[in-house]
Amino acid sequence: MKDEASKVSASVLLSIDDSDPVVCPALWEAVLCTLATVEDCWLHVNAKKSVFPKLSAVVREGGRGLATVIGPCLLPLISRLPQSVTDPKLDFFRNFLASLVAGLSTEKIKTSFSECSAVISAFFECLRFIMQQSLGEEEIEEMLINDQLIPVIDTVLKDPRLQDGQLLDYLAETLSSWEAKADMEKDDKIAQNLEKVLQNFWERLSEICVEKISEPEADVKSVFGVSNLLQVLQKPPKSSLKSNKRKVGKVRFADETSASAGESEAWVSSGGESSEGRASVAEPPAPPDCSDLSPLRKKPLGDLVCRLAEMSINHVNDQKSEQHLRFLSTLLNSFSSTQVFKMLLGDEKHRIIKSKPLKIAKLVQKNPAVQFLYQKLIGWLNEDQRRDTGFLVDILYSALRCCDDDQERKDVLDDLTEVDLKWNSVLRVIEKMALK
Repeated sequence: MKDEASKVSASVLLSIDDSDPVVCPALWEAVLCTLATVEDCWLHVNAKKSVFPKLSAVVREGGRGLATVIGPCLLPLISRLPQSVTDPKLDFFRNFLASLVAGLSTEKIKTSFSECSAVISAFFECLRFIMQQSLGEEEIEEMLINDQLIPVIDTVLKDPRLQDGQLLDYLAETLSSWEAKADMEKDDKIAQNLEKVLQNFWERLSEICVEKISEPEADVKSVFGVSNLLQVLQKPPKSSLKSNKRKVGKVRFADETSASAGESEAWVSSGGESSEGRASVAEPPAPPDCSDLSPLRKKPLGDLVCRLAEMSINHVNDQKSEQHLRFLSTLLNSFSSTQVFKMLLGDEKHRIIKSKPLKIAKLVQKNPAVQFLYQKLIGWLNEDQRRDTGFLVDILYSALRCCDDDQERKDVLDDLTEVDLKWNSVLRVIEKMALK
């Protein structure tokens, strides 16, 4: 029996790098079966010299076109490895995960959604397993975050093609699992270790995001990546890997009968038009509700958003950076709040707006978002040389979401469209209504 075990172990494990697409599925089934049924199978091969160098080579090359076959088998593989094979753990798992990360850079992975998703899924499954098994071992915890997870995120932020592989969604799901365990764990030591891991993650993540946004000539791909990252991390737990259906709205005129009673409306009127010519628009859609987020994510995410928003507005004020203004638009679209708008105003003194109705003056005084709208946004919208104002209209809608009710939104829009905005900007507002 021992002779048969030796032959089977050597035959299967030493063939782990076979890249024949016909053979590969059966081979990996045999690998997992051997690990589960053949006792001490690793005694019959030299794992560190003969098996794992072959496996690393395949994984580094992105699975050689077979990532969808190999990827799902990697977690069952490492979960069955004895300590004699993985010692020293730090070096073994660092090299193993580094091979997976290297595979993400291959052209085959970047151009195939299924292959990319398979590698990303395998990476996060293995990382979570290793973290679970090594919790409390500070060196391994730091290696997993600082040397593996953060560099992967950095790579993805630079390459939009990798963002199609759902890496950011897997990241959000991984954070949610750690947060939930930290919140529910009765063992204080385990909870503290997880909180420390999450704190380290947010510190490192903030560093790379700040680095990308702080550049005066910010890279378009990186800025877009940071925006995507923050939006995904804002989603409530368990929703990241599910597609969100968008509500479809429509424009109605004031004299039309409402199709559904009680529907909230905000009104836009243009100067000189009669009430019959007014168009109504549904309330600006609210961003995802952050109330379901764990405090372990909500605070550091909010702090990072405020920091990036402050950096962006400084670049806009000092250098008139169009790229940072566009980033600010996407940021406010997901994170509009009076707190963020108050930070954007900074130490700028409140200017009394002359010849404004009393209700508008009161709104400006009490609401930082409305104050920002009148003191900053209108000037940007009315710049003569500006052709594309769509993203500025998005900021307008973000500010309107910070109003207390529909009546306040109606008052602001009526005032803006009657007096302050140029006609091309009014048209963009109306176009945006039509898309709701």
